[in-house]
Amino acid sequence: MKNLFKKNTIIFLGLILALLLTGVTQYRTNTRVASPNPKPRTLTTVADFPSIFQVSDKTKSVLPESSPIPKNAVVLQTLERDLYGDNHIQNIVLYMQKDDGGFPVSLHLMVNGVEKVSTKLAEGYTLGTLGFENLDNDQTDEVLVYQNCTGSSGAALLDIYEPSGNRWQHIFSAPNTDENHIDMIYSVKYIGDYQVRFIDKQTGLTGTITLDEKNYRGWEADLTKITTWVDPISHYIFKDLDSDQYQEVIAVQGVFGLCHPDLIAELLTTFKKVNGTYQPIIQTLTAPCDRTGQGKPLAEVHY
Repeated sequence: MKNLFKKNTIIFLGLILALLLTGVTQYRTNTRVASPNPKPRTLTTVADFPSIFQVSDKTKSVLPESSPIPKNAVVLQTLERDLYGDNHIQNIVLYMQKDDGGFPVSLHLMVNGVEKVSTKLAEGYTLGTLGFENLDNDQTDEVLVYQNCTGSSGAALLDIYEPSGNRWQHIFSAPNTDENHIDMIYSVKYIGDYQVRFIDKQTGLTGTITLDEKNYRGWEADLTKITTWVDPISHYIFKDLDSDQYQEVIAVQGVFGLCHPDLIAELLTTFKKVNGTYQPIIQTLTAPCDRTGQGKPLAEVHY
């Protein structure tokens, strides 16, 4: 009898424990409690990014039922705006087209159901965003179409369009730096005494970067390991540099030392509107600068 009671008690306690564990598991699932040591995850399809690549019900609700957007597309932004300065509001939709495998391949911008922009996504760029900036001091804003990378560099490509009724003018396209061939474009090398030599092999820009000694205490022996590490363009500055009422576009790239947080310089390429499109006019190597483009110039070359 005692053995039977003991056996039943063990079974009863086991059932209670199983129920408790089930409840805890369900709670953790519903509340998405993150593991303190998450396991590495290999992402194979766009389905691995549901919060990024799937259209929310809220987004769907603002699209007209007759929208010509393809079924295998993902809406990234919808908004209403007076694009042409005529006090008429246009419905604007930016969406991403996917291939049969679910991977992003292109960005498309539609205004009132009519496609105005179609651009192929560069390799490694999987998202898109819209921006607006009045670059030429007129009554309308230019339309900024960004391609965004989800990597640690925060890389962003940019195309700028002047909106018009029938055909939009493509006035700026950011150069895309191929990270796989970065050594063919730039050379970054430690030359001793807390000095780093930077060379752009395409433009001839050459400058010396002085490292802050206090940032490398205890790491002096590793400075010789500094090699060519120049990120793609991460952000853009719009500024009227010559006071002609037209803003220049400044593309900013980071130059790094021992690790990604170790920003040692920035490479600024300034573009000016010439004969209707933006062309590069100046390339400047500076000490790390803020978002307004303020940094000590180290070297400069004119195109």
